[in-house]
Amino acid sequence: MNLDDLLDGKETIRKKALIVDDDRLFRMFLSKVLQSHDYEIIEAENGKHAIEQFQQHSPDLILMDVEMPVMGGIRSVRRIKEIAGNRFVPVVFVTATNNEDTLSKCILAGGDDLIPKPLNAVLLRSKLIAIERNRAIYDEVEGLHSRMQRDQQIAEQVFNKAVLSGNIDFPGLQSLLLPASTFSGDVMLTALRPNGDLNLLLGDFTGHGLAASIGALPLSETFRAMTAKGYSGPEILQQIGRKLCNLLPTGMFLSAAYVSISYEANTVSIWNGGLPEIWLLNNQSKGIKQRFRSNHPPLGIFPPTAADIQLEVVDRMENESLLLCSDGVLEARNFDGELFGDYRYFNAVNEGLQARDTFTTLSQYLQRFCDDTPLDDDISLIEVSCSRPLSNNSSASSTLNSGSIENNQSWQWSMTLENRTLARVDPVPLAINQLQELLGSLTDTQSIFVVLTELYVNALDHGVLLLSSELKQSAAGFAKYFAEKEERMKSLKNGYIRLAMEFQYLSDRGELTIILEDSGQGFDYQPWLEQSENSGLSGRGLKLASSLCSSLNFEEDGRRVIATLEWPQ
Repeated sequence: MNLDDLLDGKETIRKKALIVDDDRLFRMFLSKVLQSHDYEIIEAENGKHAIEQFQQHSPDLILMDVEMPVMGGIRSVRRIKEIAGNRFVPVVFVTATNNEDTLSKCILAGGDDLIPKPLNAVLLRSKLIAIERNRAIYDEVEGLHSRMQRDQQIAEQVFNKAVLSGNIDFPGLQSLLLPASTFSGDVMLTALRPNGDLNLLLGDFTGHGLAASIGALPLSETFRAMTAKGYSGPEILQQIGRKLCNLLPTGMFLSAAYVSISYEANTVSIWNGGLPEIWLLNNQSKGIKQRFRSNHPPLGIFPPTAADIQLEVVDRMENESLLLCSDGVLEARNFDGELFGDYRYFNAVNEGLQARDTFTTLSQYLQRFCDDTPLDDDISLIEVSCSRPLSNNSSASSTLNSGSIENNQSWQWSMTLENRTLARVDPVPLAINQLQELLGSLTDTQSIFVVLTELYVNALDHGVLLLSSELKQSAAGFAKYFAEKEERMKSLKNGYIRLAMEFQYLSDRGELTIILEDSGQGFDYQPWLEQSENSGLSGRGLKLASSLCSSLNFEEDGRRVIATLEWPQ
């Protein structure tokens, strides 16, 4: 609206003004001034009547006396502001009082301005100009806010589809995810490796809201793509760290925890980079078995190397579970400003263990504590069971999916890793990627991944690194085994592993041959292939690989292995 038109009384859009005063002559005077600015006038003689008139006519401006019979102006304005909600309805108190306490109450009740009695018509006109300026600014801000809300709704839909909907429906996992605003800076990702291992990542970006979630898209894409191809935890975390370093602005990073549960190797691998302690709970003894503190800076601060990412490995036990949380849980506040804190967290977990329902007890305890208090930070709480889920199809099948393979298709692919390259590169994901490119119709690579992984790990550990499988006969032995492997990998100077794959189409089936050669001294493989299912923790990988192949043969004292897998047309 043009201010000159307002001063000249030529406003093209008529607005309504509600004049509230118990003095009829004063209402008439105010009416004449406002009518000269083309306001349509509505009158009320007290606060109660003003509320009724406001509900009936929805005025755009209110001039309100303070002291009136039946209901005063301050009480009336409180109610009118409640009814108006987010709608901009300026209220100008017109009063003869000079009492500072009363004037303060007028503003606190929702008054936007004050005009003293006796009324100065020039001052009132000036106030009207200022009010219209404020109205124009408010309308512009409201328009921007509406557009921002629409953009956020669209962005939220994209975020949910791209980040959250890709998570697997895993029966052994329970989660409580409470954002502090529309967008959460916390993100939970789950995916299965080709051999059925569960990978889980809980991340907490700096801050919360839309800005804090910008890294969630590349994070989820990297995590899921590399998990699907069978990359190891350190490789996944290393690549995520590099990508976030290139993407995130200075001062923004990702605190994260990574968990991988292997049902074939019966191990749980854990990494904590900047999140609160991860607790391993024993639900049978009803206690906290082990705590995993942060042993690495958050991702995105500097590009991590493979040596920077050290996972802690423990035996997988059927009656145990892992409890993870973001710092928003411990820093949650109640109405009195008290923190939930470590003490309440520990007590709630202990109470849940005794009741054999840790997650439900802890989440209810937390929500009762916070009640309706606005969150300062996003809250993420996760409990994942280490037990093999009944509905999980993580066990490899000995029968590959049949597919429509092009007749006469055949190819060969190979790569050789030497010396220090063995410590940096895992060829199994690269081989799986080649299979997916060359055999697009082959949708099930699970069995192939298991065979490749077991044969490669055997060649690396026992062939090149000369590790003894006897170490893996106990939980403590597993830890010692992986620590020794890490040390030998660091000092590795000589050695090689050659991986080759050959595919050919036969008249009634497709046949894939995998050949692995290493520079080791060989090993006595026959007892491993002949052992029973329950003959210890070591050697089960070769037994599993053998069960998935149509043939598995060792040559050159175990330095060379040839595996054949086939599937019908």
